Amino acid sequence: QYTKDLEEMNIKAIFTTCSRYYTILINEAMEVFVCGQFMGETYDYPYKLPVDAVSAACNNGHCIFINENNEIFACGNNDRGQLGLGHVNKVDGIVKLPFKAVMVACGLKFTIFITEKQKVYACGLGFGQLGNGYVSYERIKLHISAVYVSCGPKHAIFITKDQEVYVYGDNEYNQIGLIDTEFAHVPTKLPINAVKS
Repeated sequence: QYTKDLEEMNIKAIFTTCSRYYTILINEAMEVFVCGQFMGETYDYPYKLPVDAVSAACNNGHCIFINENNEIFACGNNDRGQLGLGHVNKVDGIVKLPFKAVMVACGLKFTIFITEKQKVYACGLGFGQLGNGYVSYERIKLHISAVYVSCGPKHAIFITKDQEVYVYGDNEYNQIGLIDTEFAHVPTKLPINAVKS
């Protein structure tokens, strides 16, 4: 569905996420819209995607959606296994993943999933942000439990159920808040507590 009549569309979003090239909007009916440059197309006005979702996460090259049943759908670049499919083959369109999650965050070439039981999984190209000290193109379980995650291009930050903060990945500009280290290869606790936003 593509229309230039924005007044007629009357999109009221309950969730949004952005990458450098596009924006995702989700309304109360769980319809998903995109505008900008997305999967090789340019959408000057919101375009309805063939997927329903309650949340999403994206980076420049890939996007992940979660529906009301915690089912996961993915699209975009998969050259480092960042879609969580267990391979690096090219993917056309939006595909369903063979597992569930309640939260997702995307880095430059990696993705992190949190399950209902607060287990954390990562896939894609590791710059250390896969949290296991080595590179893995397969979906792997990290040795941390969390209720919230946020990713930068090459780092990630977690909040646990006790509001503890763990960080890992690139720290070139002190973006993960650790002193005297340029890189954290495993999740490292910060000496602060936080409340998820």
